[in-house]
Amino acid sequence: MTGSARAPLTWRIPAWQPALLFLVAAGCASANAYVHVSVPVRVFTVAVGVVALVMGIAAVRMYFVVDDEGVGVRRLWRERSLDWDDIAEVSVIERSFDTLTVRITSRDGRYLDVPQSLLMPSRPTGKVRVRAQLGDVARQIRAYGEPYQR
Repeated sequence: MTGSARAPLTWRIPAWQPALLFLVAAGCASANAYVHVSVPVRVFTVAVGVVALVMGIAAVRMYFVVDDEGVGVRRLWRERSLDWDDIAEVSVIERSFDTLTVRITSRDGRYLDVPQSLLMPSRPTGKVRVRAQLGDVARQIRAYGEPYQR
């Protein structure tokens, strides 16, 4: 370990988003429990409630962290990480459907894409500005890892 430990850089989905999804799921559940509605409305509210619940759970679980050991990304089912010695490049890439994200490439060619939902602004923003913001994130990651890379 080198010198004093620095605080890790972390990105998570804002807390209000999963809270809102859980509120929608609870509203759908209470509508099915306490209101006598037709079968199509009941099926619709159950479907919306289940989708909102799954999306809320995914939002709570997802994170991106940069610390002394390297970088780590957790999605719904699994966590992936790369140590600083394995990281070759951090860049902003354009993925399918004209979306941007940060890609961390390892020395052996494997890569780790950070979910867009963790890095994108919550308000509508132009593509040029988003690219600049993601470029700043990539520079922060590279700067954080400089003392640890060989």
